[in-house]
Amino acid sequence: MAPKRKQTTAVAGPSTTHRASKLAKEHNITGLQESSIREAYSLFAIQHPNFAEERQGVLRGGDVRRCLLALNLPYSADYLSALDPDASGFVTFDAFFGLAALLYNDKENPDEDDEEGSADDEPSTEAQEAFRLFNRNTGGPITLSHLRRVARELREDVDEATLQAMLVEANGEAEEGGWKAGVSLEEFDAVMKRAGVFG
Repeated sequence: MAPKRKQTTAVAGPSTTHRASKLAKEHNITGLQESSIREAYSLFAIQHPNFAEERQGVLRGGDVRRCLLALNLPYSADYLSALDPDASGFVTFDAFFGLAALLYNDKENPDEDDEEGSADDEPSTEAQEAFRLFNRNTGGPITLSHLRRVARELREDVDEATLQAMLVEANGEAEEGGWKAGVSLEEFDAVMKRAGVFG
């Protein structure tokens, strides 16, 4: 029988001050980033008898990608061998935290190698993968029902008007009912780039 996911603990809302802990300072990330990592980890973590000493639980190998995407961080299949060198199929909190902090730092200090910017108009692979997570790979735009589902899965209580406003902000359709047009891949990518999530 597969181990059950552990119950998520209440996480402070966005209005709460996030003070960087010693762990966050050691990894050169902010208190808010640390809080985001802990919250995302808790969504996917499970308790497993082989890792009874891990108070925060462990991630299944397959959930590492989902957890990173929830944090808007890139994923590579190479990460698993580094996070789980014994090939146990599970990843501890400390290992995941170190990787997520490293990726946050990389995102804030990107390499200056690519000066041409010719590919900037094309949605990145990360944007395409994240877009498919929202619309469940249906090929169409992200709709209100997709946002409802994501909010449910993240256990966020977001009212209908806010979800509609998010769609309008992304697609620029300001007239009445503009949210019904949904959000295309290109619009999604533009929003993510403006937010500094993708390149």
